[in-house]
Amino acid sequence: MISPIFITCFLLLFVVGGGLSFLGFPFRMAYVSILPFVFLFKKRPAMDSVSWAFVSLLVIVMLSARINGSSMRDLLLFFRFIIIPFSMYYLVEVTINEQNWIRILKWCTLLAVVQLPVILFQKMAYRSLISSSAIFIAEEDFDFGTFFTADDPALAFFMFCMLVTTLFSKQVLKKHKLALLTILSFTILIANAKIMHFVLLIGWSIYLIRNFKLKTFMSLAVSVVFLIGLLHFSGLAANLEKNISDSISKMQFENITPEAEMRFLEGTYSREVAVIYYLTQPINWFGDGPSRYYDPTSREYVVANTGQVFTFYSEIGLVGLILSYLTLLLIAFHVGSLKLSSFLIWFALSVLTVTTSVMSDASIMLTFVMFLKINKYEDQLRSR
Repeated sequence: MISPIFITCFLLLFVVGGGLSFLGFPFRMAYVSILPFVFLFKKRPAMDSVSWAFVSLLVIVMLSARINGSSMRDLLLFFRFIIIPFSMYYLVEVTINEQNWIRILKWCTLLAVVQLPVILFQKMAYRSLISSSAIFIAEEDFDFGTFFTADDPALAFFMFCMLVTTLFSKQVLKKHKLALLTILSFTILIANAKIMHFVLLIGWSIYLIRNFKLKTFMSLAVSVVFLIGLLHFSGLAANLEKNISDSISKMQFENITPEAEMRFLEGTYSREVAVIYYLTQPINWFGDGPSRYYDPTSREYVVANTGQVFTFYSEIGLVGLILSYLTLLLIAFHVGSLKLSSFLIWFALSVLTVTTSVMSDASIMLTFVMFLKINKYEDQLRSR
């Protein structure tokens, strides 16, 4: 049996939440993180290594607030980076087990497959749909599928975790494997989360190196040909070329001017400028204080620190940033297993921190912990 709380969280984060916000309902993903704590009345979380990592991160956040004289409001707002990932970790630990993980994987497979037609419809009908939206969504962000509005990073990360599970699974997802992999790859490529293109390339490269056979190569060639045909048929070839071109250009650090740095300090986002700016500053061990540069209630930036790596470094310092990565790594190998699939999922999440605040995104965190748990049970099934 699958817990009603898990089902509710799954539906709100992956199926209906985006539609609710699109229609104007005052819904935020952070609200979902409250639901798992209902289980506190039945089962208290164990003080394992992951729990202690969250406690350590909490101490660092409070220390940074103390050193910098941050307000209680700013401190409490920053706690979202601890409450949301812990609640999703707790939810998965309490609800997903050996009796229900295959059914949940089937849900995830169905959810992944329907994203492609939904995204294609969103891209083709943008002008008609946006006129009915209660909130403005830029055209380049209007490819979120059934996920939360403009949360294409969560969508792409979900698809990648599904792809890793499909690639390395030996006991499940055997039927129509090539078709599923093609759909997953194509969906990631047309989504606006360009940094996931790099992760997709890494994932496929590792799989091919480990499993190179003539049959595998031929199957991949057929998949690529089908993918190219689908691109031209859908009219999205130009969109894909632009996404790949942008992905390559954003790995370069050219044209960093004083004017660009000034715009960054005034709140205009530029990842290239952010990297250069922080590399040329003295090491900031404990940051400038929680919520110093971004207010999640108004969604206003003081400095354009879009991306968790920049937010954590600037607000709670290098110590807090390192501890956040260690916390995510502990989750990966505590919930998951010491297998390549768990590492790839953690690696993808770590890369995504450059552009997205992953620990305050309940969709991303539930995807992370859920697929770790699924891959762990799949490994156990294989070893029997």
